[in-house]
Amino acid sequence: MKKLAHIITKLELGGAQLNTIYTVNYFAEKNYEVYLITGTGGIVDKSIISSKVKIIEIEELAREINILKDLIAFFRIFWLCRKYKFDIVHTHSSKAGILGRLAAYLAFVPKIIHTVHGWGFTPLQSEIAYKTFVLLERLCAKITDKLVVVADDNCNKGLKNKIGEKTQYITIRSGIDLSLFPYQVYNLPKDDRLKFRERLGLNADDIVITMTACFKLQKNPIEFVKIAKLLIDKKYNNLKFIIVGDGELRKEIEQEIVKNNLRDYFILLGWYKNITEILYASDIFCLTSLWEGLPRAIIEAYAAGLPIVATNVDGNKEIVLHNITGYLYENYQIFEAAHYLELLINDKDRRMEFGRLGNYFINPEFSLNLMLETIEKIY
Repeated sequence: MKKLAHIITKLELGGAQLNTIYTVNYFAEKNYEVYLITGTGGIVDKSIISSKVKIIEIEELAREINILKDLIAFFRIFWLCRKYKFDIVHTHSSKAGILGRLAAYLAFVPKIIHTVHGWGFTPLQSEIAYKTFVLLERLCAKITDKLVVVADDNCNKGLKNKIGEKTQYITIRSGIDLSLFPYQVYNLPKDDRLKFRERLGLNADDIVITMTACFKLQKNPIEFVKIAKLLIDKKYNNLKFIIVGDGELRKEIEQEIVKNNLRDYFILLGWYKNITEILYASDIFCLTSLWEGLPRAIIEAYAAGLPIVATNVDGNKEIVLHNITGYLYENYQIFEAAHYLELLINDKDRRMEFGRLGNYFINPEFSLNLMLETIEKIY
């Protein structure tokens, strides 16, 4: 029986984390001895992780840079690799990817895989931090057997920064369970849609704009509130805005909503297990990210048959076809975003057509089964 370890910095409710959980659960049923090594403090409900998966938490493994804690985390991962003699180590996220791969290499793990869910060097970092992360990724690429990317944009960005060779890269889409979306909003039985709306306190004639995201700087959720303000100021009184998620910026979001007198228009749901119901109750999906890998949230919105308005950044621009499945706007251009949302608010037929095309676009390339089967091939 092969021993497989997945290493991820933190089990928060994001696309990288959910894909990791789906993967470890899958291989736990495939005659693998599976370990999940992670930092502490995540908000994922661990009951969704198979009881066959051995979870090992390392307190020092955290997203923030701390030389002492990072060294301790490195040596603990190294010790685990030596103790359990893993056959495969598969890392996720930037911090766990760097520490995990270096530890696995020095512990003579035969196969090392890394999934890029979006590079760790970002537009908001200082030049020194940016160049340091690029240098570390170049070093780690030399000891990595396969670099899995969820979007071709990630591969192109990696190669542009001289990280790895083209032959190391493989694109494996962020898969979702398409069986959870038997209908799309344009063919969903009317009674079901009304039922989902009633649970959320929504009226039948409300136009509902939804965003799913961690409340962190990368996702730029406060911009969603600012965009909402522009639309409400135009006297669209039947608009409702839903944000599914939680995180460090929650207080700031709540303050922005109050400051702009938008409490009657916003619903903050926190993390909601049945995202299908929320999307079925919605009309438009919006994503305000400053950068992305490949957003699972957009794939889920497509599966529900929703049109998209999102920022024109890597990942988003690979899956949102401008003026075909939705609209792309430039970072921070809230008037542009509001304009595109207004086009969809005022045109139900366009919403339905974009939703149909988006749903067609993701089938079957973004299915969970295809993702897992492709990962199995590289193992």
